[in-house]
Amino acid sequence: MLRIISILAILLAWQALAIVTDPIYFVSLKQAIKALHELFWLDGLVFDVWSSLKRILWAMMLVFVIAIPLGIVIGRSKLCKLLSEPITRFLRYVPAPTLIPLAVIWFGVGELAKVFIVFWGIFFPVLLGIRDSAESVPSSFIRVSKSMGYNFWQRFRKVVFPSIAPNILNIMRVAFAEAWVYLILAEIIAAPNGIGKTLILAQRYLRVDKIFAIIILLAIIGLVSELCFYYARRKLFKYQV
Repeated sequence: MLRIISILAILLAWQALAIVTDPIYFVSLKQAIKALHELFWLDGLVFDVWSSLKRILWAMMLVFVIAIPLGIVIGRSKLCKLLSEPITRFLRYVPAPTLIPLAVIWFGVGELAKVFIVFWGIFFPVLLGIRDSAESVPSSFIRVSKSMGYNFWQRFRKVVFPSIAPNILNIMRVAFAEAWVYLILAEIIAAPNGIGKTLILAQRYLRVDKIFAIIILLAIIGLVSELCFYYARRKLFKYQV
């Protein structure tokens, strides 16, 4: 009930602000939804959404293929942690948006440049999150697995990975949200299609209704992704729900 009240309060505040504000700066929810309908049916926004989503999925797939095993190895090996710490401490503070000019020079304005920016933006937070999760696996689990004769890869597959799998899903949820931030920035700078391109065109032609429509769209995508991760966690890890 409280959630419904809070949503209604936001919608009422939005409508009230739209009434007292010049439409060139702020539009009502009805106008934003109408613009969203126009974007989908007249401007082909569905193709831009698909283009953006593909870039994020490619970047996330690359990140997790690399970060999961690497993070676990670093988290479970003191030597690997000592060797990797100076590198991760240095590179994690290089903001992904500052690499956009280099990405355009290296890869052009095609798909690879956008995927690279998203990859860089989420890789180090994901790597460090998985490293910390692997490091926190109870030592008793490791001792028992060693007493059963498991080698390193058996412990990885049967003990460490199952222990940190719920945390990996949470890290994926956060990374998916952050990935949209970096992707929109990359598409605004240089992209032939995508949500960021649509957003910058709306700004260029002073279509505030379309800007709000895209904001609503991104919020819907975020809500749907949150629900998907929530139900995936309930289904896969019932013992932690």
